[in-house]
Amino acid sequence: MDIKNKIANFKDIMASDKYALTPYIVNGNDPKPFALILPGGGYGIIMSSVEGEPYATRINEMGYNAFVLRYGIKKRARYPIPLEDVARALRYIRTNAKRFNVLKDEYAIWGSSAGGHLAAMFATKTLGYEYYQLPKPTCLILCYPVVSAMVATHIPSIDMIIGLKWTDDKKKMVSVECNMDKDFPPTFIWNSLEDDVVPPINSMLLNQKCDQLGIIHEYHQFTHGHHGKGLKENSEWFDFAMRFWKSNMKKASND
Repeated sequence: MDIKNKIANFKDIMASDKYALTPYIVNGNDPKPFALILPGGGYGIIMSSVEGEPYATRINEMGYNAFVLRYGIKKRARYPIPLEDVARALRYIRTNAKRFNVLKDEYAIWGSSAGGHLAAMFATKTLGYEYYQLPKPTCLILCYPVVSAMVATHIPSIDMIIGLKWTDDKKKMVSVECNMDKDFPPTFIWNSLEDDVVPPINSMLLNQKCDQLGIIHEYHQFTHGHHGKGLKENSEWFDFAMRFWKSNMKKASND
């Protein structure tokens, strides 16, 4: 790892747990859909240097605006604070849609690892968008996501969001597959078999649930690639993800 990445990662680790939303804006005249990016970090840190800014920069290069969210972590990680932060971010963006030159009802949520878990929870009616009286995401882009507390999972993430005492009710509450219905948004999922942090069964389970419910989805399982690397080891997934997002936009892109 070069010195620049070491410094960026150190800043991620030492950053506060306070809410923050960072816009990445491109010039343009026509309002377009936007991306809300939720980096991973096990609800203990926010890995913006790996799964935030790099994604936003690439999305900007494609002509779209992006926003990286610092949602509830550490002492603010307990349910439902992270979900409230997602709702807060979306309300702010939508209120300032003209300023940011975005279509306020046209957005995708990009989430990695624990951020993928949060994105998928927000995409359910009971836990997320409908509960907070917000429009449904156009689609989800999920990178090696935590999905369930009912199967082999990333224990630190679940500990942070529901606490150390896992009751059946709490596990079901934060297990995405237990809260999905046929109105779950189109979903793009990718992970790798080399992932030794979030067991691949999480992505497989979500793919299976999308199959069962008839949800539009696309699942890419790569043989190689370590957890938490974002675009560093395998950037092929990004092109697939952008294609998926564009194909599910309600209003066609101008490019």
